[in-house]
Amino acid sequence: MQASAAFKAVVAIAEDHADLARNLALLIDHQADLRCAGTAGDRAAVLALFAQNTLDACLLDLWLADGSSLSLIPVLIAQQPQCIILVTTGTTDPALQRECLSAGAAAVLLKDGRIDHLLQQLRSLLAQRAAPQVQGLM
Repeated sequence: MQASAAFKAVVAIAEDHADLARNLALLIDHQADLRCAGTAGDRAAVLALFAQNTLDACLLDLWLADGSSLSLIPVLIAQQPQCIILVTTGTTDPALQRECLSAGAAAVLLKDGRIDHLLQQLRSLLAQRAAPQVQGLM
């Protein structure tokens, strides 16, 4: 996605570790093409963020303070179909990662400290969503 002075993708951060959430929010806000809408540490706060903002993307921790966020994925997509859900997790279980994708997440990223990878994946998903879709011609 090309940075534009007029457009900043709006990103929510759902993360129960306050220091990590705060650092991710600062990182997002320091990008020319991204803006953090806010952070949430539990399921109710995530729902509130979605109710109060029009979002382009959400970094959704798989395990929030009050449990798994897996069941939230289809709810969030139903509320804001344009919003890309990028699940972040320390879980390396492929079955659980497949469940996230089956629920509607666009991608699952391991929390491995690779912030550059997270930003690259986020931008790539936003660019894919923004790219014109070519339909088959008859």
